[in-house]
Amino acid sequence: TLSRFRNYREAKLDFSGGKNIILGNNAQGKTNLLESVFFLSCARSFRAKKEIQLILFGENTAKIDAEIETFERRLNVEIELSCFQKRRILVNGLPEKKLSDYVGLVKTILFSPDDLNMIKEGPRERRRFIDIALSQLKPKYLRLLSEHGKILAHKNKIIKSGDTRQESKQMLDVFNVKLSGVYSEIIAYRARFVEELNRNAALVFKDISTGKDGIEALYKTDSAVSEDLLDTQKNTLLIYEHLNKRIAIEREIGQCLIGAHRDDIEIKINGKCAKIFASQGQIRSAVLAMKFADFFKSNKSSW
Repeated sequence: TLSRFRNYREAKLDFSGGKNIILGNNAQGKTNLLESVFFLSCARSFRAKKEIQLILFGENTAKIDAEIETFERRLNVEIELSCFQKRRILVNGLPEKKLSDYVGLVKTILFSPDDLNMIKEGPRERRRFIDIALSQLKPKYLRLLSEHGKILAHKNKIIKSGDTRQESKQMLDVFNVKLSGVYSEIIAYRARFVEELNRNAALVFKDISTGKDGIEALYKTDSAVSEDLLDTQKNTLLIYEHLNKRIAIEREIGQCLIGAHRDDIEIKINGKCAKIFASQGQIRSAVLAMKFADFFKSNKSSW
């Protein structure tokens, strides 16, 4: 049930347990409906930058209320959005205090025209794909991302202040210690995900292209990290050393240059960079293959 959500003042919909096809003229709310389902899953929009954009024009609040069957469980989920306060999520009538405790209860995988930017655009879109997929699968990963963001914000504030006093240097060191530990764990999660993504996406892509094309995803992280991306203890030390070496440059530029926010995935088709050499059809097939690979990982099945 949608209340004052996007262009829906009030709407109640029931879906079947199989495939559902939504038909309608342009600007009637088909994508808005999908957006509400995605929001139920990830507590974020795949289009809007601000939550208030999801509230019906002229209104101050919006609500998504859903009865869900998932993993042989029945859940009632209510999400309340407001122009004046933080969103509120209730599961079976009880408020969810931590986002990491909620995300993953309802898993969704979205494929939309904008997803082609995963290959066409910069690293942010590719990181977003990994982060959304892993956050639904691993609650700890979402907590690590949140912690990483807070550490980064504090560190950047010190760097931008230009404060070079001893107290400032000590605080920077504290944040570098924290950042190196959290970042090394994020790297391990991402490395495992990309490894499995490669295995499943390759099968799907080969099938789509009738055996003509191959796809490969290469995880690009900090140069200081060892070849063993899963060795968090060793990588924590290496990242910390690298952070200390870059302090002067970071102060000069005014931002932290090392962390999960700088990682990337290079997508290759037939051994060549997809962003530069792939055709439109190959790009679409590549993104679809990665989405299917994510689906199989979420459902522990294979192509």
